[in-house]
Amino acid sequence: IHEIVGLQVCASSILSVNQVDHFEIQHDGEGLTCEAENVTIRACANADCSILMSVPVDVTLSPITGWVGGNVQTIDGSGVIQLRQTTAATIPVNISNSTPGAKPFSINKCNGNNMSSGSNCNLSFVDTGLLFDVPNLLASKPSGSVRLRAVRNDNNTNTCTSLIPPGSTRDISFWYGYTSPGSGTRNVEVRSVSPSGGFVNAATTAPGTIVPLLFQTDAFGEVSANFEARYNDAGQMLLNARYTGSGADAGVVLNGSDSFVSTPAGFCVRAINSANVSGACPTADSTCNAFVAAGVPFTVNVTPVAWESNSDADFCTGNGNTPN
Repeated sequence: IHEIVGLQVCASSILSVNQVDHFEIQHDGEGLTCEAENVTIRACANADCSILMSVPVDVTLSPITGWVGGNVQTIDGSGVIQLRQTTAATIPVNISNSTPGAKPFSINKCNGNNMSSGSNCNLSFVDTGLLFDVPNLLASKPSGSVRLRAVRNDNNTNTCTSLIPPGSTRDISFWYGYTSPGSGTRNVEVRSVSPSGGFVNAATTAPGTIVPLLFQTDAFGEVSANFEARYNDAGQMLLNARYTGSGADAGVVLNGSDSFVSTPAGFCVRAINSANVSGACPTADSTCNAFVAAGVPFTVNVTPVAWESNSDADFCTGNGNTPN
């Protein structure tokens, strides 16, 4: 008598080119009830998400309601979808289904963490906060003026209205975190545009580094302040801001955050032969010394570098590196 005990039949690990390995969800963790919040969805074609799906993917989003354009949307590799929640609440975000589907036993990720359930991809909506949008940057290049607003939800219109009167200077604290990669050696730097100031290192944890900002009525008829950001490395970063009120604002605490990507300005490429002699030929003519004979192997060093100036024509001179 023969018996088979504990038999399991599993899907093949050989995947179709049209099968999603897993999904990655990215958001800032907190949104405002007066404005839709951006959520980035990435359809990954491999385990480390270095390759995105090359075909459109229809995703069914959770929760069912609140998504601008509906909870079934199409993304081409990656897409930014907005979620709106008009009352203060914590919303678990997830993907419940997709076409093409994900591979068997696929585990989605949220902000770099594996998701065993939707509970660890929560997006909290609050009625008051700081709104700002740091653009994607070149490493070491200042962002230009970033508009920051201190707002609350107008219960009658569900729109954002200013909390700080024009002409007021407030101390805003900044700190940052590494998103991808998850660690690094360089600081995010910030400075006030008005009043003007030099760059200072943002802190790595709350309560952060204080930067005084002047709030004024801007070209949009709204009250805002302006600051600049800079990061001397490459990667995706999260910049956090907080205003803790005192005096007439005692008890007021406003939080805000935004993610941005900093990329190298370019690459320094150097060729080196077996005698450690550079293959650089500044004159680019026959007066240069011979480097190697045709067919002889040589080494090429490629170094990603930071921005130096908009007119930079030589990425191998004067540019800092970007170790991440």
